[in-house]
Amino acid sequence: MPTVSEPTMARVPAAKVAYVHVRGPYSLFPGKLEELLQWMHEQRLGATGPAGALYYNSPTETSPDQLEWEAFFPVSAQAPTKTADSRGHGVKELPERRIVRALHKGPYNQVGETYTRLLEWVTRNEHTVQGPTEEVYLSDPSRTRPEDLLTEVRLPVS
Repeated sequence: MPTVSEPTMARVPAAKVAYVHVRGPYSLFPGKLEELLQWMHEQRLGATGPAGALYYNSPTETSPDQLEWEAFFPVSAQAPTKTADSRGHGVKELPERRIVRALHKGPYNQVGETYTRLLEWVTRNEHTVQGPTEEVYLSDPSRTRPEDLLTEVRLPVS
């Protein structure tokens, strides 16, 4: 059973990210993250923080082959912006955003419980989710047991 921290409000500053845009199931994530790291190496871009992802639609409402998401790594603010290439790789700036967040400790496949808790908080506090949801992966899954993985789940709110 995962543990979930109490939701809190925060402002996330604007940040430059290298990303790969994907349409397809989340099972592609590990391979796409490796592909992104290889592309970043080719572009001479170094990650300045942990991996993350933006999710543009919901797996409860969308078939796996139609899920749209982006895996990303933060990069230097001086990195040049690049429109996505034919494989979906690019560099862009994520804008400053107001979020409600919670820390999820546990397997990735149980993160839905954290989303439920955050959405209940959003409703109870009369906010509206505006934009893609975001996850930041604070643990290395190759070195961390699934029950100890830490993921910050973020919902952009008005």
